[in-house]
Amino acid sequence: MFYNIEKRQRPSGNLAALEPTPSEAGIERLKAAMLSDKSSASAKLIGVIKSDVYLMLLNYMDVRPENIKLEIRCEGGGFVLEIKAAAERILNLSTV
Repeated sequence: MFYNIEKRQRPSGNLAALEPTPSEAGIERLKAAMLSDKSSASAKLIGVIKSDVYLMLLNYMDVRPENIKLEIRCEGGGFVLEIKAAAERILNLSTV
């Protein structure tokens, strides 16, 4: 794919519509880099969230902090918080 630098026009044709211009590609790379930087949440933030989740789960089940896995990742322009917890038992709802 060749670009006419002097006129800054994209070539015509079906493939030209599918490929971003160099500036569009640069903007997308910058967005990806910024989201990647944000998605690498600090250990402190993950620790605070994990602590809050642990305290909340104690209301419903017997769980140990080491049995809670937490992951924050960038996906689709946003963030996904994935929590996995292994409980020893679920509390009886009448006692909650």
